[in-house]
Amino acid sequence: MKDSSTNSPQSPDTHNRVGSISTRTLWQVTLSKRAILAGDVLAIVCAFVLATLIHAGFSAHPLEQAQFWFYTQVASRFWVWGGLASTALCVFLFRFQHYVNRRPFWDELSDILWTLNALALLDMTLVAVTRWNASRMWWLTSWVTLTCLIVLFRSLTRIVLSHFGLWARPTILIGHGKNAREAVSALQSEPRLGYDLQGFVDVGETSSFALEDQTNSLSQSLGLKPLSIDELKANARQPGIQWVLALDHAQSDLREHWLRQLSQWGAQEICEIGRAH
Repeated sequence: MKDSSTNSPQSPDTHNRVGSISTRTLWQVTLSKRAILAGDVLAIVCAFVLATLIHAGFSAHPLEQAQFWFYTQVASRFWVWGGLASTALCVFLFRFQHYVNRRPFWDELSDILWTLNALALLDMTLVAVTRWNASRMWWLTSWVTLTCLIVLFRSLTRIVLSHFGLWARPTILIGHGKNAREAVSALQSEPRLGYDLQGFVDVGETSSFALEDQTNSLSQSLGLKPLSIDELKANARQPGIQWVLALDHAQSDLREHWLRQLSQWGAQEICEIGRAH
């Protein structure tokens, strides 16, 4: 699979290995998750500063000019803006789980636009109801700038993390049917997600491995190497490994079996790709 960090230089200690699977240390996993949140916080600060400088006017003494401009505004209005911008982070975290899960670009962009547009309208409503002496142009500039900076900073954060080999996440696929093939195609079509497919589990109707010739055929068709049960157990408790269940609709029993099995082994990052009907 083509990974976003494949062409980036990586230090020798960036990746560990358990068996044939690359793994991450706990701090690397935590950093990759918290970096996006840190970028969004920085975007809020920069959006506020840029919007203020634009409306205060750039001059040889920007701090004095900004301070004078603030005197003409209601201070509570900016506290409300900061609170609403912080609310956006909570929505991204708890509603869309942007800082935990990875979403395709257009889905993530849709979440950002929906959230910030709703909060911007709420902000304008509060300004109108309270009749604060607040600049409408600052309202427009601040929210447009915030939207652009969040998208920009998230992209830059992923680029930096990929450069240092911290964005790619080892991924193991469980499945062998039509849905598994579609899952491989979907993950390979979104290299920015950083899912580094490193192997698959060929499940049979009794949750055992298929015959060797069938497994080799599936390995070639999926473009992945088959993994043994021992390799799965050895990697289940390793941080940062993404487990993808891609079983067909008729394999609901196997799905339940593997969910229980992975949980018993201690796997944490488990997701399911919709089953084909």
